[in-house]
Amino acid sequence: MILMHAWKPGIKVGPQNYQENLGRSHAKYCEVWYRVDREGEYTDMFSYLQEHGIHAGLHFWAMLQDKIAPNLAYPDEKIWKPSLELMQKNLEIAAKHHHAYVNIHVGNAALEKMDLDRHKSMPIEHTVVDYHLAERTAEKNILTLQTYAKKLGVLLIIETVPPYDPEGWDSDQNPNARLHAHATHALSNVFVEHLGKDLGIAINNDISHTAAELITNDREKLWKYLYARTVALAPYTKLIHANTMAEPFNGTDSHDGILDSDFAHNVFPSKLQFEKLLSVFQSHDDVWIVNEPQRDHVENYNALVAFNTS
Repeated sequence: MILMHAWKPGIKVGPQNYQENLGRSHAKYCEVWYRVDREGEYTDMFSYLQEHGIHAGLHFWAMLQDKIAPNLAYPDEKIWKPSLELMQKNLEIAAKHHHAYVNIHVGNAALEKMDLDRHKSMPIEHTVVDYHLAERTAEKNILTLQTYAKKLGVLLIIETVPPYDPEGWDSDQNPNARLHAHATHALSNVFVEHLGKDLGIAINNDISHTAAELITNDREKLWKYLYARTVALAPYTKLIHANTMAEPFNGTDSHDGILDSDFAHNVFPSKLQFEKLLSVFQSHDDVWIVNEPQRDHVENYNALVAFNTS
């Protein structure tokens, strides 16, 4: 008899690849890379999910005016208010289609420009604000969203984010992008833990994002940090982005996978360490675990399922 862990393995999909990836993987859980400003592109996908009985959560993406990245933490009403409104719209769409959750990033104490079509981001100079002010702004707006999400019957999830972004997110197009990273001034995973522990907010522990907060070449230190933070976040964790990352460990995420070929290239965490992280959630039947690799989505999903039955 095959023993299954309680957590739910899922696959990441978008409007261009969902039929192939869902058809090949036979996944019953998926997270949708969702552009809330392009609702029409997802009509066929949502019909497909419903027809095939596939459970979905939505990962919020959008751009504000002038391609500024949405940011609930920035204490300027011209930024946080349209960000909040777009996320509320995303929650409404999730409720309309009976999706399980909406995942958003925790927010930053500075502004970024972001081109989602070209997979690039860049800092906006001289916009850094006091971190405590950013935390208070984020907390206020997240609580507003939490109240709205509960009213709609959708789970709001807050994701840990890395402290640095590369100039481009696609390593095939720009393999050296991570060597030219900029500070995001992201709010920390310790603040995210506070949201879960003290305010009852559900958390997405993105493994690579959480690990990236400790910038070190010492893999033992990095492992101890990641494992300790994963355990600390676990009581409030409802979603995990199960990525690995390649060197350099400079505060950025590389979105590597969990195939044997990835582990053979010395990604972090190692295969044994990754398995130990998953064991923290072996009895958590309300946790979704989703891969976000650069490529080979189906193969990575199959590897995740193998961990689920090991």
